Amino acid sequence: MLVFLAVITTFNITLYIASDYYSQRLGDIQQNEQEYQKFSEVSAIVDKYFVGDYNEDDLMDGAISGYIAALGDKWSGYYTAEEFKLISEENNNKYAGVGITVSYDEASGYYSITDLETDGPAQKAGIGIGDMIQAVEDKDVSTVSQNELVTMVRGDVGTFVKLTIAKADGTVQDYTLERQEIYTPDITSKMLENDIGFIRIDAFDNGAEKEFDTHLDELIAKGAKGLIFDVRVNGGGYANVMSKMLDRLLPSGMIISMTSKDGHTQENVSDEACIKLPMAVLTNRYSISAAEFFAAAIQEYGVGTVVGEATGGKGYAQTSMPLSDGSALNISTYRYYTPKGNSLAGTGVTPDIEVALSEDALYNFHSLTYEEDTQLQKAVEVLMPKVQAAIDAEQAAEDTTAAE
Repeated sequence: MLVFLAVITTFNITLYIASDYYSQRLGDIQQNEQEYQKFSEVSAIVDKYFVGDYNEDDLMDGAISGYIAALGDKWSGYYTAEEFKLISEENNNKYAGVGITVSYDEASGYYSITDLETDGPAQKAGIGIGDMIQAVEDKDVSTVSQNELVTMVRGDVGTFVKLTIAKADGTVQDYTLERQEIYTPDITSKMLENDIGFIRIDAFDNGAEKEFDTHLDELIAKGAKGLIFDVRVNGGGYANVMSKMLDRLLPSGMIISMTSKDGHTQENVSDEACIKLPMAVLTNRYSISAAEFFAAAIQEYGVGTVVGEATGGKGYAQTSMPLSDGSALNISTYRYYTPKGNSLAGTGVTPDIEVALSEDALYNFHSLTYEEDTQLQKAVEVLMPKVQAAIDAEQAAEDTTAAE
């Protein structure tokens, strides 16, 4: 009898749990049917009455793109299969195009050129930073997404693309550019006078941390007593790549923390080993995402001085999620915070010393000489007393050793 009662009790409990589960599932299904009923109605009307030609794949791409755009997050987006392939190539520092980076300009409704590949087709033709792309192959681009614009400009090596450009002086000019393979090293460096090493970081793409280590070690081997890191006109990249670079520069502690929707927090930290040299970081309004967190970490640890202009103010990290047909969603999946727990969303990094470049200097950013780069000059000025103190201390130590 006891066994029988136990079986009946277990059956009733199982039945109750199963009934509750399937009731919830049924409710979810019914809710989904209601939510997507309007889409089905629209599709049926188009199928029955629309007299023009259309492509079902284009409709689906447009619907998904609009769905993500309606999130109201300018950092999230939808990539078609072709767009995602092109973006993936660029993240590996190699693609076929004309060597430009763009950002949507809300004031004009067009796309502003924010970076130019040195000696790329666009720069050689005379296109400059701040110029606006109005059309590609005579198609107005004010209504296309940034992903669509990338696809329109990219193509096969040796083919040509026509860009209609609104110049900074107000004139409009057409450029027909030959696409070429663009390889973009993320890191470049040089020794400045007064034993100051200069490292330019164009992006935090895959493998950039290895380039960074190589350049950093070379500058130190050449006798660098101070370091300037330039993250101006840097659109960001991968947080883990940035963290590996900062691990060389920061003492033990937090580098960046990222919190997901479910409250899970991922922390990137540095160890105790670090380079102890005077440092400065150059920033401007085109320093975005990982670039501004790089500057923020150095600033908050007090190991360097930020010189230039306030950064872009991005506070979300994105994840690319491939879909079954090769397309992908690129959506904001983490809120991220500086070592002191600050969000940069909408605020960015305020430099310790504010110095603005003239619009002409920004326009010709990649061809600036030292004499024209007032921000770099100020960074050198800031470092010089610290570098000189290090040189004096080193000389005093050598003199003491010689006397002994």
